[in-house]
Amino acid sequence: MARKTNTRRLAATDSLSNFAASLNAGKDKAAQDSFFVADIARDQIEAMYRGDWLARKIVDIVPYDSVREWREWAGDRAAIAAIERTERQLNLRRAIQRAMILGRLYGGGALIIGTGEDDPAALTTPLYPEAIGPGDLRFVHVVSRWQLGVAQINQDPLDPFYGEPESYMLTAPERGALNLHPSRVIRFLGNPLPDPLTYGTQLWSDSVLQTLYDAVHAVAVTTTGATSLVHEAKVDIVTVPNLSEHLSNAATTAQLSARFSYAATMKSINNLLLLGDGETWARQTIDFGGLPEMVRTFLQIAAGAADIPVTRLLGQSPAGLSATGDSDTRNYYDMISARQELDLRPQLERLDAVLLRSAGVDPETLTFEFRPLWQLDASAKAAVALSKAQTTAVYAGLRLWPAATTAALVRSQLLEDGPYPDADAIFAANSATPPAEGLAAEGLSEVVDVDAGEPRDLDET
Repeated sequence: MARKTNTRRLAATDSLSNFAASLNAGKDKAAQDSFFVADIARDQIEAMYRGDWLARKIVDIVPYDSVREWREWAGDRAAIAAIERTERQLNLRRAIQRAMILGRLYGGGALIIGTGEDDPAALTTPLYPEAIGPGDLRFVHVVSRWQLGVAQINQDPLDPFYGEPESYMLTAPERGALNLHPSRVIRFLGNPLPDPLTYGTQLWSDSVLQTLYDAVHAVAVTTTGATSLVHEAKVDIVTVPNLSEHLSNAATTAQLSARFSYAATMKSINNLLLLGDGETWARQTIDFGGLPEMVRTFLQIAAGAADIPVTRLLGQSPAGLSATGDSDTRNYYDMISARQELDLRPQLERLDAVLLRSAGVDPETLTFEFRPLWQLDASAKAAVALSKAQTTAVYAGLRLWPAATTAALVRSQLLEDGPYPDADAIFAANSATPPAEGLAAEGLSEVVDVDAGEPRDLDET
């Protein structure tokens, strides 16, 4: 009779596999890592801004580039001239730049709109732009978040000033505490908080240096350490027999000090080092081979963290074969353009509702665009102007519209591009002669037949 055996498949285990598996049981140090936020105090922020060149440039560059080329208006030229004159009187570009710097530095800056109210009680009432007349905008003051106290935050989602305080409190030494309606204050922020409601309905934001602290600190430590190493780049080492005995009492210590002071003097004068019996001399130098690359790496990390290219942040020429830096610069300018539209335009439009009316201009008749930061050089501008002139000549040759229309289009283009000084005044002085009559007086045809692809004989009539 056959004997039945009950077999069972067992997992193969041994001491080696158990030992290897236990090495990964809670031993990964990275598993215990976590992020935390250490809020930087105001005095530390100010110390970074005043004492560290990199921190100051990171804070200042973006506001400067945001207002560097400013903006361009489209509409009636007399109205545009009035607006630009009002902006200069208020020093508006400088005020906007300063408010943006305070917003990035402290996490909050603001513009206070002054319309000439002498009664402090009037400042607590809403500012209605429709009630502003010519010359009513008297000033635009810049303050930081630390100069403005904040009352209870408006939590009504149907209110136009939802998320802003019921009023701001500005302490003035000569007038005491002034309460300002939020319509009279325009805020500028740094790095917005993820959810202000989780921070006690926080009105302001983080300083941009909050997230950049580690990167800026690493650059400061590295460059300071590199500077210290320069003093230790060359060290002379002298071995003295029985040095401990010489230093055992004051008399021999003084003799030893005088002896090597004299030796150092002789070496500095005659480049001669005198040594006694048993004394040896050696020179130790430090290799700085990898130090420049380390400093450069930390600077690149800081530039990336600040979202500013190295060529702009450090004024450094692009490195590499055939490198021009144009790509980095264009990407940075695109970023500035996006920030202008997303962050700066809402503040400006809120201010313009008062500014334009104070300049005597109807806000509905004008629009503005930010001028591009990428500017063409003289040769590129000349090439563009030539291309436009050739295009105009082709359209004129097609006779799609009367010559007077072509002349008006060319005039508008020339005034917009600005290649000729005082073109507007010159056109106005000569506007009494219609274009067709002026051509006839010169003996020329009203319509010029031009083939842009063929050379033209200037003697041909």
